[in-house]
Amino acid sequence: MVSGNAWRDEEVAHTLRLLEIIGRTDIPVFPGAVFPLVRTLEEARLWQERYGKVGFAGAWDPRWWHEPFVIPDLPEGSPTTKPSSAKMPRIFSYPHGPTNIPHEVTIYEGAPMTNLATAITIDPQFPELAQELVFMGGSLHPVTDNPEFSNNPRHEFNFWFDPEAADKVLRAPWKKITRHDG
Repeated sequence: MVSGNAWRDEEVAHTLRLLEIIGRTDIPVFPGAVFPLVRTLEEARLWQERYGKVGFAGAWDPRWWHEPFVIPDLPEGSPTTKPSSAKMPRIFSYPHGPTNIPHEVTIYEGAPMTNLATAITIDPQFPELAQELVFMGGSLHPVTDNPEFSNNPRHEFNFWFDPEAADKVLRAPWKKITRHDG
């Protein structure tokens, strides 16, 4: 989990609670990045002063902003399960040994790309070993009345929240990249 629509710890709590509701507490939840690689709240505010207010600013949105490590009361209730305390597993290794399984795993990114950019920094071969990257982002030709795009049809939250991560991830040597409209 990564910060995006809300701060990481709040996103983790929502995910854990959802897994409890659907009876899948066997699925581990790994906390990822709390903050974008470079962009800060102040830089996001300055960006909006220069280019115009965005319709959706995620964890930085003043309508529901709170400190990064605060978890507000969740409408669905608080989870009783905890996130995994283990290190994030190497995606291309079987659980019981170091055998690599290149080109069999599709990576789906439906949030800011901070975790993927960090994974690439740790293991530069990571993109080459994936079968494909499928990501949500990159509004190329929007035709919508969605307020997120009201002042800039090219604004897209996942890229806007952490543009440096998106740049690093999309320039990596993936075998295949597919853009998914969320």
